[in-house]
Amino acid sequence: MIRLLSKNLPIIVVLVGLTGCGGGVLGIGDETSLYRVGNNADTAPAVAQGRIPLYIARPQMPSGADADRIPTVEMQEITYLAEARWASPAPEMISDLLKESIERNVNQAYVPIQSGLPDHHLLSTRFTSYAAYYENGSEKPPVIRVVAQAELARAANSGPLAVGKFSRQVPAVENTVSSVIDAFNTASVQIADEMAVWVGENMGE
Repeated sequence: MIRLLSKNLPIIVVLVGLTGCGGGVLGIGDETSLYRVGNNADTAPAVAQGRIPLYIARPQMPSGADADRIPTVEMQEITYLAEARWASPAPEMISDLLKESIERNVNQAYVPIQSGLPDHHLLSTRFTSYAAYYENGSEKPPVIRVVAQAELARAANSGPLAVGKFSRQVPAVENTVSSVIDAFNTASVQIADEMAVWVGENMGE
């Protein structure tokens, strides 16, 4: 996990409705900390020679989790952490994380920078849950729940090569922003690594 302008803050939430419209602020803060999920170590760029180009489509995120605010759920209401945001919109952050995981775990593929390469593969993902769930009240540590479906396709084929479902539940150790972010990081990295291994298994040699 990479943390920018970090500090260990108690969790204060901004309540919003299920539609994602704005609500009242339950707490005041002068400084917002920025966070991102991923590994601290830089990943060496994959060598393209002999590898198959694999494009990553922009991940589809659930409503309320598709921007830079960090979502929580309590009593079926979407809430957000105050004074804490993702350093980039969640779809971009997850896409970068998938790229890191693929470059670490998939020997036969690389993620190209340029577009339009022939005979490429495409990884599409749709997340149906990406939030911290307060199932035992707002005073107890939440559980981070990440649920996603992935589809691997090849440009030359009309249908998908494989479709997979992935899920992780990671409890936060404490009811603090830093602990919640740590749990988000663990769940996100585990999901991305599992997807990367799955991609390698279904791409073939």
